[in-house]
Amino acid sequence: MEPGRRDPGQTGAFGYGRRVCPGRYMAENSLFIAVASILQNFDITPPKDSSGKEVMPEYEWTSGIFLSPTDYQCTIKLRSKAAAERFISIPAEV
Repeated sequence: MEPGRRDPGQTGAFGYGRRVCPGRYMAENSLFIAVASILQNFDITPPKDSSGKEVMPEYEWTSGIFLSPTDYQCTIKLRSKAAAERFISIPAEV
């Protein structure tokens, strides 16, 4: 762990002790699957400047009840034609 970095398991988002959320493991697993699916199907890269060189964003965080990153630019592209076909085949109601 890096000094000064928060442990994501200690946020209290799912409660503590007797009042802990019974669905916390399902929520964490669902989030893992969603992120893994995004990373499997998309290339996410930093934006490019006018000379074509990648510009790394400044990582900053908001403070408050929820810790979240500030807005930044990125480029998102489908990895392959097969990935595009997978998205086309997903029913609209999902």
